[in-house]
Amino acid sequence: MNKNHLVIHRARGTFDLDALFQHATAEVLFRDEFGNAQRVALAGENVETETEDGRVTLRRRVAPIEIAWHAILDAMPRVWLEITNRGDAPIRLDELRVLALDATRDARVHLAAPASAWRFYQNGWQTASAAFVRRAGNGVHTELSTELYRVKHQPHSLPHSPKTLGSEMFSVIATPAQSLLLGFITATDQLSEIRLQLNDGAFHCLAAICYADGQRVEPGQTIVSEQLLIASDRDPLALLDRYAARVGQGMRARVPRASPTCWCSWYYFFGEDNERDVIANLERIRAERLPLDVIVIDDGYQTSDGDWTSVNVEKFPRGMKWLADEIKRAGFTPGIWLAPFAVNEHSHLLREHPEFLLRDETGAPIFSWAHWNDKCYSLDLTRADVQEWLRATFRVLSAEWGFEFFKLDFLYTGAARGAWHDPAATRARAIRRGLEIIREVVGEKTILGCLAPLGQCVGIVDAMRIGPDASVNWEPFFAGDPTAPATAHAIRNTVARAFLHRQWWINDPDCVLVRRRDDESNLVLNEMRAMVSAIGLSGGVVLSGDNLPSLRRGRQKYLKQILPPTNQPARALDLFANERAQIFALPVKTDWGAWLVAGIMNWDDKTRVTEIALEQLGLDPDRAYHVYNFWHRRYVGIAREKIKLARHQPHETRVLLFKPVSDRVELLTTTFHLAQGMCEVKNVTREDNARRSVLRVELEKSGVQRGQVLFALARDWKLIATRVDGRKSPHQRAGAGIIAVGLKLDERAVVEIEITNTP
Repeated sequence: MNKNHLVIHRARGTFDLDALFQHATAEVLFRDEFGNAQRVALAGENVETETEDGRVTLRRRVAPIEIAWHAILDAMPRVWLEITNRGDAPIRLDELRVLALDATRDARVHLAAPASAWRFYQNGWQTASAAFVRRAGNGVHTELSTELYRVKHQPHSLPHSPKTLGSEMFSVIATPAQSLLLGFITATDQLSEIRLQLNDGAFHCLAAICYADGQRVEPGQTIVSEQLLIASDRDPLALLDRYAARVGQGMRARVPRASPTCWCSWYYFFGEDNERDVIANLERIRAERLPLDVIVIDDGYQTSDGDWTSVNVEKFPRGMKWLADEIKRAGFTPGIWLAPFAVNEHSHLLREHPEFLLRDETGAPIFSWAHWNDKCYSLDLTRADVQEWLRATFRVLSAEWGFEFFKLDFLYTGAARGAWHDPAATRARAIRRGLEIIREVVGEKTILGCLAPLGQCVGIVDAMRIGPDASVNWEPFFAGDPTAPATAHAIRNTVARAFLHRQWWINDPDCVLVRRRDDESNLVLNEMRAMVSAIGLSGGVVLSGDNLPSLRRGRQKYLKQILPPTNQPARALDLFANERAQIFALPVKTDWGAWLVAGIMNWDDKTRVTEIALEQLGLDPDRAYHVYNFWHRRYVGIAREKIKLARHQPHETRVLLFKPVSDRVELLTTTFHLAQGMCEVKNVTREDNARRSVLRVELEKSGVQRGQVLFALARDWKLIATRVDGRKSPHQRAGAGIIAVGLKLDERAVVEIEITNTP
């Protein structure tokens, strides 16, 4: 795209962009010195135009402000606003609408389909907020109207009419023929939103908004919006990938080499754990040689929220430094949980420093979350004394106690609406500064963000929760809340936000819970497997939330089958076709072969027949593929053109491997890991001559695990022998031309198959 694709209507002060928009403009909402709300649009008279080397500026002055709209017109245009106070008195800046299209002013969006048929990617504000693609005209998604839901998930006021869809920071609007991405690629100064409004199913308006939160702007001062990226493509998934890469590069995302593996105390003990429970789980991890590197002590060690360095000595009598040292002596990384931007109403910190609280215009403290029956309030992160308290707290946790992994929860509380001590602050600047202070203190140690606004964390956190809490229930206890703890909700977000993995951080899909129903779980087998499948295919953090001493070996195997993490994210191939994506696919390519592992999900409450065309999976419909059902441990057969899943049970995720049929002996799959060869197979070599072929598979995986290695034989080749570690081993015929070799894998093994074409 170049400058010839921007058409400026000088008489109207509007512009068209690359046949996507017609009569677009920009707007500013502010309050003057007397508190009167004003709206100034770029559209109007006396608009000045400047062009130079692919950059265009439209400028208009309407007292007391001057608007300057800038565009860089390269392959993916970037636009932003600058607002200068040209008056003699301060103003309060509320919104910078970097792009605004209103049908009542003849603005149009051209996407080759009526607005009621558009698919709208909705990115919720923080990690637990709902993320998915909804039907713009008749989507099923609803949101609550309670105060707590508004505080946690709705940072911007939405008009009740006409129908409004909002997406934090970015969105893709998709049709079968064309898709449009609008996404802010910076996030340090303002929260931002893409807002679409329909009126009786027809397009009403579209806006890309930066929220200045009433920021005080002095005479002569200039405020700059975040930069908005505009792109179009037929493939909406490609747009999400390109956008995530652009943000990650521009904001210097921290992406560790490998996804962390952890054990966390919360999801079994819920704050009732003690020193003995942590040590017991640590010992079980060592005994089983489970590759879980980080031991996270979650909520419950502290005497109150805010008093993070005051330890509950009844549960942890030897203190947190002793426990961190014990974890390190055992060869693991000690991790700790805290919610650093909020304070409990009963805390010592609040009694000693009530001035630390963020308050509204009337002086009332800002409620942020309820911890069991206690109210917690937001801290004012723009205060110098709060910032120094934050530094001192993390010096103790990091330098004195020795923790090296920090799970920071309820971070949205640092971006609450309120009257900040610094009148020039915004919610984005406040939380970003709080996070920067923590990073400065802990250095290169690992930070995992939870319940956090996404954009403001890029470049600071190493890993990020991307969905609601995992749960021992499939649906939430109370229906109607799309953000409540529930396995179905966690999977929905894991799939919808998969493209952020290794672009902004390491994705954390939350805990994997594999315990039985008689051990504090309500999940049936299919639901537990669906959770394991989504987490394993995501490639992100694997965080065990079970009490490992009480976990039966028949269930422990499910945890082992997603360790270590693949690091590579699967893709939600039908994300823009279904409000809950059904196909989560991981393409694998190695030196010894290429295959696809696909999770096919049944979200329904009843058994159904599912048919998937190979083309939907990105496979060549003209080729033949071996298909293996991982959870059922069954060779399905050879698929051409499509695959049919009979009796696809409620809430079941079928994990299927697709590997091209070959004219020679091939490694088909292994059952030691969900990715079926990607993580545990270290090398495959072969010795071939005219009449004899030997295929050798080298396996390596931490711990002890029983499973199979399966081979596919070409036509007319016959089996001579199978061997494990050089010794002949029994085998099974798992299907026509399919040989399965069973073994106990204890760290390493070599499996061989020898075949001949001699009659």
